[in-house]
Parts: sequence; C-alpha cells; structure tokens
Amino acid sequence: MMEFNSRIDNLRQHIQETNLQYFGQEEPDKIIIAKKKKPIDEDKVNLPCQKLTDLEYKNRMVKKKTLKGKDMEITNDLTQLEQIFGDKTNLLDRPWTKLEPKFKLDRIKQYIDKQDDWSVEERKNAWLLLEKATLFNCLNKKTDVDYCVEENEIKNIKIFIIKINENGSKEFSISIEKEKIKVSPKKSNLLKK
Repeated sequence: MMEFNSRIDNLRQHIQETNLQYFGQEEPDKIIIAKKKKPIDEDKVNLPCQKLTDLEYKNRMVKKKTLKGKDMEITNDLTQLEQIFGDKTNLLDRPWTKLEPKFKLDRIKQYIDKQDDWSVEERKNAWLLLEKATLFNCLNKKTDVDYCVEENEIKNIKIFIIKINENGSKEFSISIEKEKIKVSPKKSNLLKK
C-alpha cells in the first residue's frame, strides 16, 4: 500500500513538472478571480410570481363551478359529491360506439369467457382475432355488435363467423364488407375519359 501511494505521489509531481515546463508559472493577473455575487433584494424575493397568482385565480374559478356550470359552495360534504357523480358511476353504461377500446376489449373478453362449449385453444384463437379486429377498428359500428347497455355485456358479434371443421374444432373469422364508394356524376364522367 505504501508503494502504491508513493507511486501516485511521484506521478502527481511529474505532471506538475511537465505543466510548468510547457505552460510556465501562472502570473497573478491570469489567475481567474471569482465574480462577486450581487446582493439579493429581499422585497422582490418575497413577492408572489404573476403566473402563480393567475393560476391560483383560475383554480378558484374552476372550483366554484360544477359539471353543469352552476355556482355552488365548496364544501367537504361527501353526500353532495355522491349526488353529483352518483348518476353515472358505471363507465360501461354507454352504447358500443361510445366505449373506449380498452372497455371494448374487456367486454369481448367477457363474451369469450361465457362460451362454455369452447376449448382453451379455441378461446385463445377467438381472443386474438377479436382483439386485432378491435384494434384495427373493425368492430366499431353498432351494427357489428349487439351490446346490451343495461347488462353491460355483448349478446352477439354479428360479423364474427364460426366454422366447425370435420374433426369438430372451430375456426374463427370476421366478415368485413368493403363499403361501396359513392362517386358524384361529375367525377364518374371524368373517370370514363
């Protein structure tokens, strides 16, 4: 350990000698003097920021309004909050077209789990197909899915086709009809030329 420390000291001394050799000794005017700090104005430090006061004002205005835009007193009463939000606590109480994709996937998963006569492999294949169809917006229309809003469940997926093979296993597919593009008479005349 002593040898190691002595070797480090020798290297440091060698570096200092080479620096003096190449750069010479530093003159006092070349030595960098630290800048003096400006005195702090205590009055400005204690003043609130203008942006902060604007935000606080906006927050006060927002808190005064309910979801319906009526003024109300801000209270910590839990019953009042339950009255405001109590009407729509279930996010699934909406038509199929208004549900977010994650809720649609959850309802599809529930629909697949209700199929008792399907094997585990068939459920997995059906899930993969319906998940892709949902993510690619193939199951967005109300006519594609029979969704019961009161029970929050899918009754039937109309475009979901199940074919039973000769060996008894099921194959799943989705029938997608391409929409016919309507062309105005002026454009159809242009297309003929």
